[in-house]
Amino acid sequence: MPPVAHHYTPDDLRNEVQKISSLVTTARRLLASDKSVDLSALEGKMRHVCAIAALLSPDHARPLLPALEALLASLDELGKDLQAQQSRLEARTASPAPPSSGPSGRDQDQT
Repeated sequence: MPPVAHHYTPDDLRNEVQKISSLVTTARRLLASDKSVDLSALEGKMRHVCAIAALLSPDHARPLLPALEALLASLDELGKDLQAQQSRLEARTASPAPPSSGPSGRDQDQT
């Protein structure tokens, strides 16, 4: 007997959007604290949301459009936050190293 296809409802989509929104909010908060974040699950979650949205009839999906638009806006902001963090990290690694002493522990310019 073949598996029964799951019939998604607008509530399923709303719940998934809320989960992703929470993940994005947490990620942005961590980035603001200069912490690293693991977004490895985000792509799969977004694919799932898109798949649910595609399965809903337009009449069922249309009321969720504002929530989906808000999610896209928060993802855009997360992208900007990630770029800012990358710039900060690159600036730290590109900073010149402090002057070093020679092998004897004294500046090499001394005679």
